[in-house]
Amino acid sequence: MRRFCLALLFTGGIWAAPPPCTPPPEVRDLFQSDEWKGLYKLPWAEQSTRRRKLLTEYEKRFPGQPEIATRTIDNARWSDPDAADAVRARYLKAAQDHPDDPFAQAAVGYALFRKDTPQAIEFLRKATAAPGFGWPHLTLAQVYDSDRFADKPKALAELDAYFQACPDSTDGTAQWLLSRFGQAELQRRVAAALRAKLAGESTDKRTLTAYETLWGLEFRTTAPAEHAKVRERVKQDVARLQGLNVKADADWLNLLINGLKQSGDTVGVAAMEKRILTEFPASQKAYFIVGRRWNDENPEPGDPKNQSAWRDWTLRLRAAIREWKARFTEVDYLCQNEFQNYATDPDAPKAETLRAMGAFLAYSERQAPPWANIHAAQMLKDRGWQLERAVELYRKAIPLLELEMKLQTADDTRTTDRVESANDSWNNQKRDFAAGLAKAARLAESPEKGVAWRELVEGDPPKKAHRLSTYWHARAQLAWLEGRKADALAYMQSAMHTRTEPDEWYRGQPNDEVALEAKALWKEMGGTETAWAIWSKPPAAKATEVAEGRWETPKKKMPAFEIAGLDGKTWRLKQFEGKSVLINVWATWCGPCKAELPVVEKLFRQTKDSAEIQVITFNIDEELGLVEPFMKEKGYTFPVLPAMGLVSDMLDGNVGIPQTWLLNPKGEWVQSQVGFDTSEPDWPAMMTKKLKALK
Repeated sequence: MRRFCLALLFTGGIWAAPPPCTPPPEVRDLFQSDEWKGLYKLPWAEQSTRRRKLLTEYEKRFPGQPEIATRTIDNARWSDPDAADAVRARYLKAAQDHPDDPFAQAAVGYALFRKDTPQAIEFLRKATAAPGFGWPHLTLAQVYDSDRFADKPKALAELDAYFQACPDSTDGTAQWLLSRFGQAELQRRVAAALRAKLAGESTDKRTLTAYETLWGLEFRTTAPAEHAKVRERVKQDVARLQGLNVKADADWLNLLINGLKQSGDTVGVAAMEKRILTEFPASQKAYFIVGRRWNDENPEPGDPKNQSAWRDWTLRLRAAIREWKARFTEVDYLCQNEFQNYATDPDAPKAETLRAMGAFLAYSERQAPPWANIHAAQMLKDRGWQLERAVELYRKAIPLLELEMKLQTADDTRTTDRVESANDSWNNQKRDFAAGLAKAARLAESPEKGVAWRELVEGDPPKKAHRLSTYWHARAQLAWLEGRKADALAYMQSAMHTRTEPDEWYRGQPNDEVALEAKALWKEMGGTETAWAIWSKPPAAKATEVAEGRWETPKKKMPAFEIAGLDGKTWRLKQFEGKSVLINVWATWCGPCKAELPVVEKLFRQTKDSAEIQVITFNIDEELGLVEPFMKEKGYTFPVLPAMGLVSDMLDGNVGIPQTWLLNPKGEWVQSQVGFDTSEPDWPAMMTKKLKALK
C-alpha cells in the first residue's frame, strides 16, 4: 500500500501521487482498534486529550493521510477549543514551510475552514492544482455550501471535481452533498463507478458495506416507475453477498436486512432478523429489532389526558427496559432510557428513580455531560428530592453549557441571520436553565447559589413571541428566590399570558408548570380562588395569538417544483393553484415522524377528494428504496415526493423533522411548524380548519 510523506509529495515540481481516496487498510484499522474504541470508555474530560495524543502518534506513523488530519482538526475544533488554535498554527506552519506540498495546503485549508474561511479558500485553491487530489475539492464543496459563502454552481463544480479524482468514493460528507444537490448525471456516474468497484470485491466487509450507498444512489437516479428493476438488482446483490465467504457479524447481517427490505423480501427480512437474535443476542442490532417490535405492539396512548392508559404504558415500558438491560449487554445507553422512564413518572418509587439517575449520570460522564446534569437536576427539583444536589448539578452544568455554546457558535461561515438565530436559541435555553436553578436554590434555601446569567434574565425581553414566556418565567423565579414575591407574581402572569405552546398535559400528567407555580405563590400571598380565576384568565384576543404562536412565517419562497412521486405521477406546484396545501416533511428513520404519520394519513383520506385542500409529503430518506416497503407495511396512501435536495435548500441544510408546511391557494409558503404537536387531541380536524382558513 502506498504511503506518502509530508513535504515530499512534489519531486522536481511534479506531483508524485495523491493520497488514496479511501484510507489504506492499516489507517482504517487504527480507528477500529481496541485502543481507539477504548477512548469512549474514558470520562468526557479525558477523551479529547487522549484522542489528541493518539492522533499525534498516528500522524507520525502515517504522514500525509487526510483521514488522520481531518480527525485531528475536528477533535480540536469540536472537543478542545483551547487546543484548536495550536493545531491550526501547526498546520499553517507546515503549509508555509512547504508551499509546494499540496497535502500541507489542503490540511491547513481544512483547519482554517469555519475559522478564517477566506484564507482557507486560498490554501485549498492552491492544493487543487495537484491533479487527482480530491480532498481540497471536497472541502471547497463544503465551503460553497455554507451560509456566507454559498454558491451552488461552485459547490457542484467542486463536488464534480472531487468525484473525478475519487469516482467510487463513499465518504460520508461527499455522499451527503451528492444526495442534496448533486445532479442526476453525476449521481449515476458515481453509482456506476461504485458498482464496478464492488463487483470486484469479495472479502473486505468494510468495502462491501458500500452496497447501502450504492442502492441509495440507484433508487434516487431511477424514475419511480422503474424502481421495480432496481429492487430486482438489489435482490441479486443480496444473493451475491450471502454467497460470499465472509464471516458474519451483526452489522453484516443488518446490511443484508437493509438490502432485503429494499428488494421487498419481507420473508427474507424476518429470517435474517431471527439470525441476529439467535447468533448475536446481546448486540445493538438485536436490541433495535426487539425495541422496534415492542414499539409496534405497544403504541403510545393517543390521548395525553388518559392517565390510566399512560400509567399502564409507562410500567410496561419500564419492565421491558429492565429486561433489555439484562439481555442486551453490548448496549450501554439503556440506562438513559431507564432514567427517562422514571423521570417522566411522578409516581415512580424514589429509591428506584435515584438509582436510575445515578447510573445515567455515571454513563453520561463518558458523553457530553451538561444535559445529563440538567435533566437530573430538573427531576430532583420537580420531585423535591435532594435539593442541594439539584443545585450542585445545575451549577456543574454552567461551564459545560458555556463550552458547548462556544463550540457551536464559533463559525465564520454563518450569516448574520443565522448568528442571531443561534444566539436567540442559546439565550432562551440559558433563561430556562436560570429559572430551574433559581427554583432549586429557593427550595433548597440556598439563595446565594441560585443566580445565573442575571444580566440576560433581567435584560430586555426577546423580540420573538415564542421566547417571551421563558423570559418572564425566569424573571419570576429570580424575583421569588430573592424574596420579591409581588414582582414574581406579576412576571408569572406575563409568563402565562405569553405562552405560545400550552403545557396542559403530557403523558397523562398535568404539565402546566408556570400556572401551578403561579397559583402556589398566589395562595402563599393570601389570594383566593375567586380572584385567581379572574387574575389568571388571559384576554380573549391573547388566546387566539397563543394558538397561532406555535407556527412560524418562513423567510423563503416555495420554488416551482416538479418532482416525480413514488406513485409514478409528476407533481408540480402550479397544479395546486386554488387549493390550500399541507406538506409534511418526514423520513422512515425519524421516530416523531412515525408518531405523526398516522394522523397525516387520516387527514389525507379525509381530504383527498376535496376541491379546497391538498395533502402531500416530502420524504428526505437517503436510502430511498426503504420508503415504498415502509409505506406498504404501514398501509399509508398519501403521496410521497422524494425531495431531499429541495428541503435542504429551503432550510439551508439544517433539517429538523418532522415539519409541517402550509401553502395558501396562491402557492405561497405562509406557515411552518417543526415537530409533532402531541397535545392536539384531533390533529386532522385542527389542520383542516387551519387549511380552510388560508383561503
